[in-house]
Amino acid sequence: MADVRPTNVPFQPRYRVEFTSYAPISAPEAVQPSRMSAPYSGIARRTRSAHQTPRSGPTYVFACPNCGKRFRRSQNDPTLRKHKAKEGYWNCPGRKGYLVSME
Repeated sequence: MADVRPTNVPFQPRYRVEFTSYAPISAPEAVQPSRMSAPYSGIARRTRSAHQTPRSGPTYVFACPNCGKRFRRSQNDPTLRKHKAKEGYWNCPGRKGYLVSME
Protein backbone atom coordinates (compact mmCIF):
# COMPACT_ATOMS: atom_id res chain seq x y z
CA MET A 1 0.00 0.00 0.00
CA ALA A 2 1.75 3.08 -1.19
CA ASP A 3 -0.89 5.81 -0.93
CA VAL A 4 -3.12 5.28 2.11
CA ARG A 5 -5.52 8.01 3.23
CA PRO A 6 -8.37 7.99 5.77
CA THR A 7 -11.88 8.13 4.35
CA ASN A 8 -15.44 8.12 5.67
CA VAL A 9 -16.23 4.81 3.92
CA PRO A 10 -16.57 1.98 6.45
CA PHE A 11 -14.56 -1.20 5.94
CA GLN A 12 -16.62 -4.23 4.94
CA PRO A 13 -14.52 -7.44 4.97
CA ARG A 14 -15.21 -9.92 2.18
CA TYR A 15 -13.79 -12.95 3.97
CA ARG A 16 -13.65 -14.01 7.57
CA VAL A 17 -10.13 -13.86 8.98
CA GLU A 18 -9.20 -15.64 12.16
CA PHE A 19 -6.22 -14.53 14.26
CA THR A 20 -4.56 -16.65 16.88
CA SER A 21 -4.71 -15.46 20.50
CA TYR A 22 -1.76 -17.41 21.91
CA ALA A 23 1.11 -15.97 19.86
CA PRO A 24 2.05 -12.44 18.85
CA ILE A 25 1.70 -11.57 15.19
CA SER A 26 4.63 -9.86 13.51
CA ALA A 27 5.31 -8.76 9.97
CA PRO A 28 8.59 -7.69 8.39
CA GLU A 29 9.22 -3.98 7.92
CA ALA A 30 7.92 -2.76 4.56
CA VAL A 31 10.75 -1.59 2.34
CA GLN A 32 10.02 0.27 -0.87
CA PRO A 33 12.38 -0.91 -3.64
CA SER A 34 14.23 1.65 -5.68
CA ARG A 35 13.44 1.95 -9.37
CA MET A 36 16.90 0.75 -10.36
CA SER A 37 16.62 -2.53 -8.48
CA ALA A 38 13.17 -3.50 -9.76
CA PRO A 39 13.38 -6.93 -11.43
CA TYR A 40 10.73 -6.03 -14.02
CA SER A 41 10.44 -2.66 -15.66
CA GLY A 42 6.79 -2.90 -16.66
CA ILE A 43 7.53 -5.02 -19.72
CA ALA A 44 5.23 -8.00 -20.03
CA ARG A 45 7.16 -11.22 -20.34
CA ARG A 46 6.00 -14.34 -22.08
CA THR A 47 6.10 -17.48 -20.06
CA ARG A 48 5.48 -21.01 -21.14
CA SER A 49 2.37 -22.56 -19.77
CA ALA A 50 2.93 -25.52 -17.51
CA HIS A 51 0.12 -27.34 -19.28
CA GLN A 52 0.66 -26.84 -22.98
CA THR A 53 -1.60 -28.70 -25.32
CA PRO A 54 0.25 -31.42 -27.22
CA ARG A 55 0.67 -30.73 -30.91
CA SER A 56 -0.26 -33.30 -33.46
CA GLY A 57 2.10 -34.24 -36.23
CA PRO A 58 5.88 -34.44 -36.36
CA THR A 59 8.29 -31.91 -34.87
CA TYR A 60 11.14 -30.91 -37.17
CA VAL A 61 14.51 -30.17 -35.57
CA PHE A 62 16.74 -27.80 -37.55
CA ALA A 63 20.31 -26.80 -36.72
CA CYS A 64 22.08 -23.60 -37.68
CA PRO A 65 25.12 -24.35 -39.87
CA ASN A 66 27.10 -21.48 -38.31
CA CYS A 67 26.63 -21.90 -34.57
CA GLY A 68 25.02 -25.38 -34.30
CA LYS A 69 22.07 -24.15 -32.23
CA ARG A 70 18.98 -26.34 -32.64
CA PHE A 71 15.45 -25.14 -33.30
CA ARG A 72 12.22 -27.16 -33.04
CA ARG A 73 9.53 -26.40 -35.62
CA SER A 74 6.03 -27.71 -36.26
CA GLN A 75 6.47 -27.20 -40.03
CA ASN A 76 9.20 -28.28 -42.40
CA ASP A 77 10.61 -24.75 -42.89
CA PRO A 78 14.37 -24.28 -42.47
CA THR A 79 14.16 -20.47 -42.21
CA LEU A 80 15.73 -19.25 -38.96
CA ARG A 81 15.01 -15.93 -37.28
CA LYS A 82 17.71 -13.67 -35.92
CA HIS A 83 19.38 -15.45 -32.99
CA LYS A 84 22.47 -15.43 -30.84
CA ALA A 85 25.03 -18.22 -30.83
CA LYS A 86 24.84 -20.94 -28.17
CA GLU A 87 27.20 -18.97 -25.93
CA GLY A 88 24.91 -15.94 -26.24
CA TYR A 89 27.70 -13.40 -26.78
CA TRP A 90 27.35 -12.59 -30.46
CA ASN A 91 24.66 -12.49 -33.12
CA CYS A 92 24.82 -15.46 -35.46
CA PRO A 93 24.60 -14.70 -39.20
CA GLY A 94 22.94 -18.07 -40.01
CA ARG A 95 19.40 -17.78 -41.41
CA LYS A 96 18.88 -21.20 -43.10
CA GLY A 97 19.05 -24.34 -41.03
CA TYR A 98 19.49 -27.96 -41.99
CA LEU A 99 17.21 -30.78 -40.93
CA VAL A 100 18.69 -32.82 -38.08
CA SER A 101 15.79 -35.05 -37.11
CA MET A 102 12.01 -35.49 -36.96
CA GLU A 103 10.32 -36.36 -33.67
